[in-house]
Amino acid sequence: MGLFGDDKAEEIEALQAQITTGEVKRKELAKALAAERKTVEALRIELGKAQAELAATKRAVAKARDRQKASVERANRVKAKLGADYSPATGS
Repeated sequence: MGLFGDDKAEEIEALQAQITTGEVKRKELAKALAAERKTVEALRIELGKAQAELAATKRAVAKARDRQKASVERANRVKAKLGADYSPATGS
């Protein structure tokens, strides 16, 4: 082959080493990506649970507000029936 053949063999070996290194890095990155995707999916599930809990809490708060409003309206109706002079604190 001669002098040029040896140079090409070294160049080919160097390129193959780069390819091998690149493949190793690619596999490591693929594993890391898969792990991160699992983490993202777990976080999405947790987010969904938190959003459902928040929605349930908002419904409970709205229901409590409605009950309180209805209670105040009933108290006002009772007060109106008893007359404007009635005071719950004094009982007369």
